[in-house]
Amino acid sequence: MRTFWTGLLIFWINFLSACSCDVLPYEPRCKQTMKWCCPSFGAYKVNTNAAIFSTQRRIGFGIIVRDHAGDAMGSSSQSLIACLSAQIAEAMAVLCGIIFTVETGLLPTVIESDSKSVVDLINSGKAPIANVGIVIRNVFELMNCYPVLVSFTGRSANCVAHGLAKLSISLPEDRFWLETCPARVEDLVMADRPV
Repeated sequence: MRTFWTGLLIFWINFLSACSCDVLPYEPRCKQTMKWCCPSFGAYKVNTNAAIFSTQRRIGFGIIVRDHAGDAMGSSSQSLIACLSAQIAEAMAVLCGIIFTVETGLLPTVIESDSKSVVDLINSGKAPIANVGIVIRNVFELMNCYPVLVSFTGRSANCVAHGLAKLSISLPEDRFWLETCPARVEDLVMADRPV
């Protein structure tokens, strides 16, 4: 079942892919080791990540939603044929994460991304004129309607979402799981749980 937001997302992906195959310089990852932390009781934490498969000209998105105990409440592994910059791909991953939580009702939520430039753009409250601004404006629209915050986390605290993004290339279609996650990332989810 395609919703309005999913249709809009597909439209923007196709538009951005047609307009730009520019690649921004590599965004350095935080070297500091961070550990995933549970959200407060009654809230959800969503980690998002994008993976670029340049030889296949595909982008993968990984989304994991967890509750206050660190249990998986939902997850997704999606991919699309596109040629996007890393910044646009990461912004799209955040947008996909928000759409997923809205459609599943897993709110309020904090979205975490390991792309500091995307998180900074979102939290600045101003969408740039560049192509990534189109995605950021859509994030703003959803954040104005739903209880969603966006924050930065280091790559080491975003391993599950990264694993789901990489998994997308091996799947024949987009996959969505409720109250679980695929076996390939279960160990990562368990490792993140509080002791």
